[in-house]
Amino acid sequence: MKKTRIIALLLLVCTVTLMFTSCTSDKIEKPEDTNLEYWLLDRPEKKDLTFIDGIGYLSQKYEPIVSDNGSLSAPKEYVAYWFKNYPFHEIGIDRIRSIVITDPNVYVWGLTINLTKEEIVETFSKMGFDIDGPGETRCVGRYKNIEITIYYNEKIVINHRVISIGNSIYFGKIAYTK
Repeated sequence: MKKTRIIALLLLVCTVTLMFTSCTSDKIEKPEDTNLEYWLLDRPEKKDLTFIDGIGYLSQKYEPIVSDNGSLSAPKEYVAYWFKNYPFHEIGIDRIRSIVITDPNVYVWGLTINLTKEEIVETFSKMGFDIDGPGETRCVGRYKNIEITIYYNEKIVINHRVISIGNSIYFGKIAYTK
């Protein structure tokens, strides 16, 4: 019985260590040429941010819209952050896993929502990203454990890998297989 508990504890520690290191070992530092408040894997205080259902945690730079019934919605232009949940929340490690940008004044690596398809492909190519697209509505770039999806003139979604199992990489809610 005691042996079983020790083995189970060792397996739990190894699993948590592997998950934590696999998600952060290739961390890409916050770009110098961005005006984002936070970056992937940052740990801002959620209490300082406003949660809007379906949008995420609204950046402090934006005021939510309050409806007559008191519900909150995002303004037309915003930056929102999504945090990693399970299993990180269980061990007290909530980190930003996704950033959603609809504000054309926000830039990261020279990317904004108002770029043309050609400018997006050129920027991704210069940065060494693998490129899917450009498609009719979006262009996707992947580098190490970051995926950037630009929906033309609408939004930019930046995701950090949540966990890697075998040859599949899980970005936020979307899974890609190599």
